[in-house]
Amino acid sequence: MSTWLEDQGFQKLEASGTMCEVWFSSASVEFLVLESRNDRPKVKQLNRILGRLCDYGLQGVTSNEQFRQECSLPTGKKDGSKKKVYAVKAHQLRLYGGFICGNKMFLVIEGARKKRDQADQEQLKRIAQALGSYDGER
Repeated sequence: MSTWLEDQGFQKLEASGTMCEVWFSSASVEFLVLESRNDRPKVKQLNRILGRLCDYGLQGVTSNEQFRQECSLPTGKKDGSKKKVYAVKAHQLRLYGGFICGNKMFLVIEGARKKRDQADQEQLKRIAQALGSYDGER
């Protein structure tokens, strides 16, 4: 069904459930592989959070500390549309992404190790633009 994402280098989370699918960009996969060497429990925690998102949707991830909307930013499209950018958090590890195709697909675009709570605004802008470019593509 979503081979167009695979063509773009995305990998599907095996635990994708009934509420939505989670897809990882190649950059986010590289980040998780690198971080799993140093902090495997936190990487597993990120995957558990995303697994709950797959199974139960936004209602399944009730902790604002683990999953929260960071902002809503312009996608760069001529129609002026915006995309909500979410952060999935496990201590200092963050995965950033958002929903496309309604709320049926969650794309993880980038990851970061944060020393402070404030998100990198340039990174968030890149993610919103990437989400805008993938939304409506299929």
